[in-house]
Amino acid sequence: MGIKPFLGASKATYDISQLICMLITHRLHNYGSENLSELEGYRWITEEAYSTLRIELRQVYRSLFILLSKKDDIEKHLCNILNTKKEIVFYDLASSYVEGAYKKSDLVFYGYNRDKKKGKKQIVLGLLLADNLPIAHKVWEGNTADKTTLKEAITQLKELGIKKFIFVADRGIFTDGNIEWLEDQKLEYIIATRRRKDELVKKLMIKEIKEKVKKVYEDKENIRSYYLCHNEDAAKQQKKDLEDLKNKMLKKIDAIKNPTEHKVLVAVGKASRLFKFSFKGKFSYSVDKDSWEYENKIAGKFLLITNNKKFSKEKILETYKQLVEIEYCFRQLKHFEDMRPFFHKSDNGLRAHIFLSILTLLIEKLINKKISDMTTREVITELKKIKLAKVKEYLVRTDLSPIQKRLLNELQIELPTKVIG
Repeated sequence: MGIKPFLGASKATYDISQLICMLITHRLHNYGSENLSELEGYRWITEEAYSTLRIELRQVYRSLFILLSKKDDIEKHLCNILNTKKEIVFYDLASSYVEGAYKKSDLVFYGYNRDKKKGKKQIVLGLLLADNLPIAHKVWEGNTADKTTLKEAITQLKELGIKKFIFVADRGIFTDGNIEWLEDQKLEYIIATRRRKDELVKKLMIKEIKEKVKKVYEDKENIRSYYLCHNEDAAKQQKKDLEDLKNKMLKKIDAIKNPTEHKVLVAVGKASRLFKFSFKGKFSYSVDKDSWEYENKIAGKFLLITNNKKFSKEKILETYKQLVEIEYCFRQLKHFEDMRPFFHKSDNGLRAHIFLSILTLLIEKLINKKISDMTTREVITELKKIKLAKVKEYLVRTDLSPIQKRLLNELQIELPTKVIG
């Protein structure tokens, strides 16, 4: 992928690019392992994998820091050589909790935890995708609000050399200020709005809709168009979930002894919007009829805002739905790549670890693009069957099967040597 020149200027006595390559290979080869730390990578390289590298553990961490120092240049380089279709760029954020004590960290804080891990400090990761490939990322402080990251994400894209694109993001970054800023930058966007944002949104959300997507509003300046989207299956499930939530909260409220305003509101949390409470005199409550009806009317619906005038309403919806791919990438990072838990005790260590994980994810996505009839996991599982056996003073490779030869050829990987002396 042409990364070697970015890592080759060091005075190190070992090949840094080869070491980074081996660390990525370790992550690919051992997917599903409970431990994909750099310490385990070092053990795997020195004890299990065939490698000409002769390294010490400290050199592993030093190489990661060198890799991190070249992050911006490497991302720009990759963006150029991958020939991604950059007319549409997707953006989303995820949080990931950390283990251990990070007393002097400028990154690790308590914040809104998407992992539902209460009491855990975390970092926030912003990821940019084009043509289903991760082209750039940024690690944010754990208490960062989604909406505050937009401008820097756009700046990242421009620094990568991407000047004209359609920016697609979820409701977390939606604010009127962010929308106006995108328009001032002459950028096109497709963004979901919060379903309970303001009176206009509420008015549009309760409109009747039989098709999957319908244009329901356009502003006076003819700049912003609003598209209401509907999924019947999702509507049925959300209505069921809503009923279950109501019944659960009713039981919870009834179980509170000596109810006070604080006790009740803490118990019901965000579900408080479904109820009316009275704490004057004897405590009483009831289901809020207006709120209940609104929640049922918006079930299965979401509202998109865009200034794009070229796409059809179907294309608007189709484009936004591709945002689910970035959510899949986050799941891969967190589970398949085992991005967490983090074992580093410095901010740069965290950043370097995440960069390595994202480069691994990029390799997975590229394998998936080149081998269309197999999943990346199936490809790796097949290639893992290639072994070396000790025969006297030689190492002899097992014979390659027809499918292994095909995979290596399609991935443009040179067939490994049969005998190593």
